[in-house]
Amino acid sequence: MYLLEKASRIIGVYVLVPTRPETLELMNIAVDEDYQGQGFGKQMVEHATAAAKEQGYKIMDVGTASLGVEQLMFYQKCGFRMTSIDHGFFVKHYDESIIINGILLRDMVRLSMEL
Repeated sequence: MYLLEKASRIIGVYVLVPTRPETLELMNIAVDEDYQGQGFGKQMVEHATAAAKEQGYKIMDVGTASLGVEQLMFYQKCGFRMTSIDHGFFVKHYDESIIINGILLRDMVRLSMEL
């Protein structure tokens, strides 16, 4: 787990989890709402990429909500490319339904980046 601090306040967090040989997943990346849109998310992805390379990983994966248009654009701007859809992920793995803009969130989009 990595934390991003500014003025002794935690403003961002992410987790790197090994998933397969030479591959890890960027998970739970989040930036405090007061600091979004200021480049901190991109800084964290760049830090994650550097950390993954230092540890000898070749691929970094990330998953996000299929309804998260902003997140999908963000990850693609950071160099990730869509690889697959995990159909029914949020319905299978979450006890409570997630509704985004009046639509039930069902699927996770998986993206990958070669390091």
